[in-house]
Amino acid sequence: MCSPRSEASSCTLAVPSDRLDQGSHFVLMAVESLGEAYDHGWRVNVRCAWGPHDGMKRVRECVYGAELDLATLLWTRGRDFPLARLESRLKCPRCGSRRVRLAFSVPSESNRQRA
Repeated sequence: MCSPRSEASSCTLAVPSDRLDQGSHFVLMAVESLGEAYDHGWRVNVRCAWGPHDGMKRVRECVYGAELDLATLLWTRGRDFPLARLESRLKCPRCGSRRVRLAFSVPSESNRQRA
């Protein structure tokens, strides 16, 4: 899982390098846009972060969550849309809160080879 709330505005992914013949070597690469995440087969899950407290008063917690469709996000936001800004553009469809959290699922190497 990679969260856009890290200090850097991009997520870093370790990818095996096929060019090196000796042992297991990994190359770090940064994924910063929706297009790059889509190309690497990432999945995006979102959940509402509203409640159980709003200041000093107690409110009913919203636990709604879903998987977002990256293809639709590409059509509506464009390939160059930064992952770091995606969370601020979303709103919970159940309660209307803009307090949402994203989680990016990076596929394993075996799943990436099958695609």
